[in-house]
Amino acid sequence: MDCRIVLFLAMAVASVLCAPEHPAPWTRPPLCPCGRIYDPVCGSDEKVYSNMCEFECAASFYAIFGADLHVEHLAKCEGLDETAKKLKRS
Repeated sequence: MDCRIVLFLAMAVASVLCAPEHPAPWTRPPLCPCGRIYDPVCGSDEKVYSNMCEFECAASFYAIFGADLHVEHLAKCEGLDETAKKLKRS
């Protein structure tokens, strides 16, 4: 075999083995065409969503896996006190 062919094959194998891993498509949140209006929504996952569209987009992603995401309140999640957080975890 020609040395160039061996070198090419070695480089091809190395590029496959050293390629960065990409997250599986089901672990990435969906891309939804939501506006950039900031009107915070607190989800039951204790995450603040920028607006209702962003929340509904995340809720549809959760639903794919049978999980329920609902609105806690129409504001940032900072208002949840420790008792409410403990009740949610139990």
